[in-house]
Amino acid sequence: MSNSKSTRKIKQTKTNNHQVYFAGPIYEFSFLTSKSKSKLPNWSPLTSIDELERIKKIVVGHKANCLVWKNPNKLEFYQKDKEKTEFQLPKKERIKDIVSGEETYLILTRSGKVFSLADKLKNSLFDFTSSVPLKDPEKSTFGSIRFVDFFEKNNLLVDSIAMSERCNFFLCTNGKLYGNGFNQFGQLGNGTEENQQLPTLLAEKVTRIFSGTHSFGYFYTTSQNEVYSGGDNCGGQLSMGSNNNNLPFKIPKCNASKIQDIKCGTFFSMILTKSGQLYSCGSKKYNGIGEDKYIFTQIPGLETKKTIQINAGTNYGLALTSEYELFGWGFDQDNMPTPQYSRSKPWRVPRKIALPRYFESNNNLKQNMQISCGIFITFIYPAFNNSNYGLLKDFKNLYKLYRTKKYCDSFLDPLNEKFPIHKLLVECRTGCKLSKIQKLFIETENSLGQKNATEINDFLKWVYYDKKTNANQPIFKLVFNNLKSTFPPPENSLQEDLYRLYKNEDSKDFNILVELSKKETVVKKKEHFGVVKVHKLLLIARSGLFRSLFDFDEENINQIKDYSGKSIESLQILIKYFYTNKIQLNKTCKDPKPIIDELKDSIEYYQLNEDSNLLEELEKIKRKAKRQK
Repeated sequence: MSNSKSTRKIKQTKTNNHQVYFAGPIYEFSFLTSKSKSKLPNWSPLTSIDELERIKKIVVGHKANCLVWKNPNKLEFYQKDKEKTEFQLPKKERIKDIVSGEETYLILTRSGKVFSLADKLKNSLFDFTSSVPLKDPEKSTFGSIRFVDFFEKNNLLVDSIAMSERCNFFLCTNGKLYGNGFNQFGQLGNGTEENQQLPTLLAEKVTRIFSGTHSFGYFYTTSQNEVYSGGDNCGGQLSMGSNNNNLPFKIPKCNASKIQDIKCGTFFSMILTKSGQLYSCGSKKYNGIGEDKYIFTQIPGLETKKTIQINAGTNYGLALTSEYELFGWGFDQDNMPTPQYSRSKPWRVPRKIALPRYFESNNNLKQNMQISCGIFITFIYPAFNNSNYGLLKDFKNLYKLYRTKKYCDSFLDPLNEKFPIHKLLVECRTGCKLSKIQKLFIETENSLGQKNATEINDFLKWVYYDKKTNANQPIFKLVFNNLKSTFPPPENSLQEDLYRLYKNEDSKDFNILVELSKKETVVKKKEHFGVVKVHKLLLIARSGLFRSLFDFDEENINQIKDYSGKSIESLQILIKYFYTNKIQLNKTCKDPKPIIDELKDSIEYYQLNEDSNLLEELEKIKRKAKRQK
């Protein structure tokens, strides 16, 4: 076990806007020194993970190995004292979720496929051939991601995944729950203690699945709002009482519709309700209650607080409240990083843990804060949660096109220096005609000074993609004091301005012709093509397909036929997405499935950028329709 002298120190990089903090036995651990409080674990910054501001999810396994999800189909894997490994899924795949076990990681894509990243060293401590869902587990290492072909061969699509210590769980879209792995103590809950290399059917009519990185069991909910647990109940952690029959057990008086989340440690489990109440069961050392409990009991000290997030390590639990207070319990001598700390008593009831000062001072980071527990280590980080990122990236690329003068149709020319621009966007963002802006610059050009070019470029960065380097620059004050009612300009103003542009039908300068179906032809009085109006600039900014079409000396065309085979309704919804970054169905739409199916290939067909949130938006519509049914 590491101590404070032998830990590897990682320096904090001051330039990072988003940082990952961690606590655990492998890295340096610090403590609060306040006399009024017991010594509590503090956090140390981890800066070895690159581009921290783009993290969507981190899952932690054994020895602080962690898998980091950033881009739609890219992953990074970090191991102590080793260089990071980057992985990219097939081009068409987009990641939906990642989970971790002890020595295995699973990746689920939005198409329902599963991939595995596993450590398999022959004759090692973790040499369990059944722990990896592959036909050739001996060849599986952390050096490659492997496709799990079992479900494709059986015509199954996976909807969600979970992992315990050495077992994998797969919930399919048809409601069937499959599991496989090391089953020596009945962790699979299938009534046997036989290892299962290939997934085996565990239950049907399942709606959700829950487990934990170092747990011996799992929980699942059913379409009848029932809650079941399965696996090894040696510490009473599965709320089976004193039973340990390795078969699914229905938890009495537990309504699945009221459950927000379930997290499992080794000898305890927690249930978080949608109202923010937190319950636990299991061994008295770890469950946050201070005594052995074989049924779920509300955790003392948190009754009056609303819990919004929970997680569990091997023998400890963490709870984050709506006021962004972090509480922990269950820490014992097996999990403490220093000999000095191991002499303290176990935390049998929750104690407050101070957040990193970096989070305390930033409400936005608190709101996106995520807690990820491994076996002996915990990461805390702000999850990337900017649904407008793809929109901003598209217009940032349009700004680069402006700098190459491509597709530009006008100029800003204060002090006789010409800046090529897209007139439509400048007028849309400022709310004024270009002639008025030019006149304003000419009348006040002396006040801009020698930094005129730099300041105008900063102004155009705001025009194109909401970039505000310094709102106190003279040019910002000059423009917004004369053209806008508020200063500085509000956040996300680009999306608001584009939506106003979308509603301005008279300014749309491009037509997309869509071949109508027979039914639509009758409604449209025998016209064979419907028209979808749009601003050409939006097509250039957001679609690689249209951008390439306009590259072939065709900038002057004002209409084109769409050969995607999509209905006019689907295309109208997609074009509105180009402006708003949201999928909004018509109020008259009773069945969204045909439209969702039509739009699924839009990212590839229209060559949208990889950070597009189109698939996420379609998933929201799909879930909403499912709830309404």
